[in-house]
This record gives sequence, structure tokens and C-alpha cells, in this order.
Amino acid sequence: MTLEPGIHYIVTKGSDDGTLEVGDHIWLEDNLVHCREGKGWIPLADTEEAMQGVEVTVDDNWLTARIRTTIADVMALERLKR
Repeated sequence: MTLEPGIHYIVTKGSDDGTLEVGDHIWLEDNLVHCREGKGWIPLADTEEAMQGVEVTVDDNWLTARIRTTIADVMALERLKR
């Protein structure tokens, strides 16, 4: 799976070199892979090696929160039409 910018993922299979572990929360921002548990990002030069073997799934908690926020935003905008 290719990471899409702005989407948050959970690692389901860790990287071959151990950089990312099962359960890590990651996302792609500014062409860098960020990791919540690592409290930082993977340098661009190390990304290819660090992502070898990694499998991810979309973070359902993040997705649910984004949907709720988006619905609330749309409802607030709809009220302006009245």
C-alpha cells in the first residue's frame, strides 16, 4: 500500500529493519513519514529502507474523528444558507 498524504495509518506489519513496529501510527506529511510513537519523522534518505516490509491499514479512530469533524463543518456551513 502506498501512503497517501494526510491519511493516518496503523502499522500492521513492522519494517524489516525494525524502524516501524506493529501498532505504530504513521502518516505522510511534507514528503516525510511521521510516527507518533517515535515522536518524529523518518529522514527522506532513510525512508525507502525504513518502509521495506511495512504493511498498514487506515487508522479507524482517526477516520471516524475526521468524518465527524467534516459533518459538523458541513452542518455549520449549511446553517449559513438560511
